[in-house]
Amino acid sequence: TFWPTNGSTDDVLIRLSESFRTSSCQGDVYSRDTYLANLSIVEAAIKGLERISVPAINENAFCSDLNNDSQLTEITEIIVPEQYVGGAANIDVVTMLYPEGTQFLHSVRYVGISEEGDIIVPPRMKELRYMKKFRFFDETDLLSMYGNERQEKIDGLLPQYVHRGDEGTDNSFGWMVQGFIEDRDGHLRLQSEEEHLFCMGCHTTIGSTIDQTFAFARKVTGAKGWGYINLRGMRDVPFVGSGDEGEIQHYLRMVGGGNEFRENDEILDKFFNQDGTFDEDALTGKDVYALITPSIRRALELNKAYMTIVRDQDFIYGRDANLKPAANVYMNIDESAPVLPADKQRQWDVRLNWD
Repeated sequence: TFWPTNGSTDDVLIRLSESFRTSSCQGDVYSRDTYLANLSIVEAAIKGLERISVPAINENAFCSDLNNDSQLTEITEIIVPEQYVGGAANIDVVTMLYPEGTQFLHSVRYVGISEEGDIIVPPRMKELRYMKKFRFFDETDLLSMYGNERQEKIDGLLPQYVHRGDEGTDNSFGWMVQGFIEDRDGHLRLQSEEEHLFCMGCHTTIGSTIDQTFAFARKVTGAKGWGYINLRGMRDVPFVGSGDEGEIQHYLRMVGGGNEFRENDEILDKFFNQDGTFDEDALTGKDVYALITPSIRRALELNKAYMTIVRDQDFIYGRDANLKPAANVYMNIDESAPVLPADKQRQWDVRLNWD
């Protein structure tokens, strides 16, 4: 529920290392066609696809036949090869793993309002989050590491991370994670070691990531998905392996609310009946923008609520902008209580089916 209606807008950018951006057959120089080809190959690998559409690229830029027609031409679709192309031609493509050197930049921002009254991604940031894959672990390594982590959980041990100061925090799976957050004066400052733990909870073995990340696997697939995020006209599509029900609709119906506390009143008013039942008809014909953006009034209130956290600099107690005290929480935890029964547990694929 990282949605504007719950207090934040955001964007995510990806960058591959230099060898993925250079053409080996036309000299060791930057090549946009080579970079687009490699970015698309990474996308297909992360999503487990055998082929994928691409912006028009010329195979002569990297001297590889990516559509298997035995000639080098301008193409708009590639069949995923065993190795990347250009300067990265010696690097294997591994399903659901990013190559070493992959970087992500994730900006978390206030809820912006345009002059026309639209909800937008504004310049002002709450946080800037950075990840870099500094070491590649293969499947054998990862199986062993996941096994160790599972045993630690069985033994009741708390997770341990290596904090490397200005370089960030090592998540022990090959990624360095670094976060900056808004100081009292509005500037971004490096997060403390304790504040970094907030990031580590999601970018280690949470179980719903692909190679410890979320966003790129959810990108609009292929050529149409390259560009700055735009929720207007975006369909609520199902997650991979499900039926036709959109993921947002699925979430609302299963959870019975629009945020972690089921206390987003605006979502409840829009998409639920007076008796609390889900109103499926209320979602008909709505794009993602209409489903997850707030009214102007709510946007202003959420921004104001978050500013109280900034002034106090008490991020270690939570970063969600709540407009009133949450009622749907446990004030005390009974450690002897059983885990959630199997018939109540739910899971779904983080990837979206844009077809």
